[in-house]
Amino acid sequence: MAEKILFKETQRFSFWWIWLILIAIPLPLFYILRSNSGDFSISIIMPMENWIGILFLLIFIIFIGKAKLKTTFTKGEIKIQHLHFYRKTITFKEVKNCKIVTHNFVGYGLRKSSKYGTVLKTKGNKGLLVTQINGKKFLIGTQKPKTLEDVLKIIFDNV
Repeated sequence: MAEKILFKETQRFSFWWIWLILIAIPLPLFYILRSNSGDFSISIIMPMENWIGILFLLIFIIFIGKAKLKTTFTKGEIKIQHLHFYRKTITFKEVKNCKIVTHNFVGYGLRKSSKYGTVLKTKGNKGLLVTQINGKKFLIGTQKPKTLEDVLKIIFDNV
């Protein structure tokens, strides 16, 4: 039977400038797609590289639009899902220390940091710094630091 979920948070990349970049990316494509007369046209018989460019652009926009950071805490473990491919489960038996930190900008997405280890973020400057017994570190971004801190007290009082 699955353990009871004590905390669950899902975050998305919601910065206006990310969407501005995603809108700006196709601008060169519009130049490529204009016909010799200067009119914009998309045709079923346009060159294959145009179709590949359009397909790549659509896949990239969908990838970023659907990307999210999902964290789930139970009494026994932390489950992390980030972007579309990163999945990690950390049991509390492996954890040496957990604390909420306010950090300087370390980037968004999935990153490596000398200070914080593996950084998983979508926004903000608050996160849960998890230090494992083996020395590995994870910084998991959160928009609900107070709630998460309360849940950690419950978890570690019972460990």
